[in-house]
Amino acid sequence: MRLSRETSNGRTVARREDRATSVAVRFPSIESLQAFLTFAESGHVTRAARQLGISQPALSRRLAQLEERVGAKLFVREGQALRMSEAGKSFVSGARRVVSAAEHAMNGLKQSALAPRGTVRMGGSATTCAYLIPAFLRWFRKSFPEIQVSLDENLSPQLERDVLRGHLDIAMMTTRPASPELTFKKIWSETYFVVASASTSFSGAIDGSVSVQDLIGRPIATFDAPNAIPALARAMARHDAQPNVVVTTENFGTIRNMVERGEAISLIPEVASNNLDWNAAVYALRDLDLERHACVIHLGRDTLSAAPATVLDELLAWIEDHSDRDRPPRF
Repeated sequence: MRLSRETSNGRTVARREDRATSVAVRFPSIESLQAFLTFAESGHVTRAARQLGISQPALSRRLAQLEERVGAKLFVREGQALRMSEAGKSFVSGARRVVSAAEHAMNGLKQSALAPRGTVRMGGSATTCAYLIPAFLRWFRKSFPEIQVSLDENLSPQLERDVLRGHLDIAMMTTRPASPELTFKKIWSETYFVVASASTSFSGAIDGSVSVQDLIGRPIATFDAPNAIPALARAMARHDAQPNVVVTTENFGTIRNMVERGEAISLIPEVASNNLDWNAAVYALRDLDLERHACVIHLGRDTLSAAPATVLDELLAWIEDHSDRDRPPRF
């Protein structure tokens, strides 16, 4: 701060003037810090220069520039040899933190630039869309926020057609695909269970299981089950009966409402029974083995871009982590 005198309109006035002094801080370059740390670890200029892939004079210039920039004597010369000063030794840990932080920032930037992104078109059956895929996506989005997944619920034959036509990238089906053009991986095997309202009783119920005869005459609301219903029909035919299927749908809400109101019973796959939140009772079918096999299909890994390939790999790994011996996951 200083006082100055000025003449204004013939008058002399005193003016107080503040002078702000700022000093620009010039930080060392990352290259000079890396050179310093390499020398500190090797203890020899020639060896450090070789490790850095530069000439000895170039290394010496970097070390000299670093000393000038930090304003401290980091090295002591003894004849032709150079060694670390006490100030240099104390500077090592700080320099290492700066270089590490810079490398971490650069790696993060590279990973962000290389991270797969975009929209993946995924399909699934009613049960997988109701239970499995939402649980997977909640987990997946935490690690891959740049990938968006659009989900299409449909019957297995339509899912297969949509993958073949390129309308879907990957799909989860509950039957083995018919087309040889598709690549598929079986992810689990599962059986079917009988689900009924809490007020429904079965005369032949034993230890949480029912028989085929207990189902005769009962209205059945079911998902598309190309293997289960024909197998049930063959079993009932031995008793001169046929399944009384009143509704076939992929709509979970419709089946749930009918079951909870006691209007029908249903056959549900294991992945649904494992995670069922209905007001209903679940029974095993003790004298008929109804089984289906779930799989993931696509047109081949070489046809998948980075985002769909990432979803496929993470989905298979996630299912393996949550499944027990080839059985469907529990959440």
